[in-house]
Amino acid sequence: MTVGAPAGRERAPIAGASAGGVAVASAGGRRGPVRIIQTYAVLMVLVPPTHIIGPLGAIGTPATVVALLALLLWGVAVLTPGELARTVVPVRVVMGLLVGTVSLGYAVLHVRAVPGVELLSSDRALLQVLSWAGVALLAAEGLRDRDEVTRVLRTLVAAVAVMAVIGFLQFRSGVDLAVLANRIPGLTENNELVSIQDREGFRRPAGTATHPIEFGCVIAMTLPLALHLAGFDVARSAARRWLPVAAIAIGIPAAVSRSAVLAAAVAAVVVFAGLDRRLWPRALGAGATFVVLVYATTPGLLGTLRDLFVYAESDRSIAYRTSDYEVVGEYVRSSPLLGHGPGTYIPESYLAILDNQYLMSVVELGLVGLAVVVVYLLATAFLGRGARHRSRAPADRDLGQALAATSLAGAAAAFTFDGFSFLMYAGLIPLGLGVGGAQWALARTAGGEPGGPRQIPAPWA
Repeated sequence: MTVGAPAGRERAPIAGASAGGVAVASAGGRRGPVRIIQTYAVLMVLVPPTHIIGPLGAIGTPATVVALLALLLWGVAVLTPGELARTVVPVRVVMGLLVGTVSLGYAVLHVRAVPGVELLSSDRALLQVLSWAGVALLAAEGLRDRDEVTRVLRTLVAAVAVMAVIGFLQFRSGVDLAVLANRIPGLTENNELVSIQDREGFRRPAGTATHPIEFGCVIAMTLPLALHLAGFDVARSAARRWLPVAAIAIGIPAAVSRSAVLAAAVAAVVVFAGLDRRLWPRALGAGATFVVLVYATTPGLLGTLRDLFVYAESDRSIAYRTSDYEVVGEYVRSSPLLGHGPGTYIPESYLAILDNQYLMSVVELGLVGLAVVVVYLLATAFLGRGARHRSRAPADRDLGQALAATSLAGAAAAFTFDGFSFLMYAGLIPLGLGVGGAQWALARTAGGEPGGPRQIPAPWA
């Protein structure tokens, strides 16, 4: 396979595609799904979640609207034979479980008296989950070949790199380019966007995200995908491949966030474990060089990040998080199986903020919902590893490991904040799941065959 064929050239069919029933589009063929997913990725990352289409209310972020459109188009395609490239059963099962659990909780919620503010929040939660399903399903079953998967990854990585640059400018100089979102026609600001905070004397950037934690976690989750493209997207120049990696990597310490460091560490360990052992010294050397550069260019930053972990027990933010555990226990005991309803835990009403998505899930969706959420967060890792084991081509194997790293980094970050309340972090998970589903399906049909597509190894391999 040739990754990123130049525009205007006809792409070669994928070996084994006809036997597996995978439809392959030529350069001039139908490209609706890939363009929709690319549009979603750009809007999700570069338009702050605080900016909405006014008449639609809080659910009306541009990315959510595109995601709901994706669900509609996927539904129409399911009813139209030949429109979808394939059926990816694991993604359908995972999203079916999530949508079904949330829908059941939503239905049960309406059989009792509930404050109006909780009902509105529950409506938004249901619509949000449906939008995630649209992205995951359309990406998994609509991306027709490996070239389209690569195009989506390029768009996502480029958008996150731009956000990382915005965040770095906020961190280094206080220049806030995120305010340019106020000039986007048709959008209104639903909540005030506070892009720069302070921590231990450092500016703490949020980029175009809602909070520095979300900013740090999103770029940490995207780093493995950027590294994959840097190594294997050889149709592009070295500068176009490695500059996004540099921007994203610099953004991680700039977030001054425990969550970002934790997510990046998990991602790095998974990526490192998937490398050929001959590359381990180079990877360790690159990591050490990066740490030295951060130390030399920003005195005190590494010490601040270290203290966030060494003195975590005395940190007020940690104490604030753990003090809510008893409250959670009371709510779980009162409704252990299905919880109190999706979207119903409103901090202003319950006088406690749950900075842990797993705790939030067990309160709102019960033990059943918690199990489904865990499956949902880890599904991309299983699909990525499955694609890796089924593939012989180095690029496919590396992408499978990168998707697993992204998934596990996101699952680890969910312990540190209520991630589903942050639309950029929450929107990245179904995008990863959809790409992982497409890659898993392509690996089943072509990757493991002796006559499968030839792929060029990474230049540094």
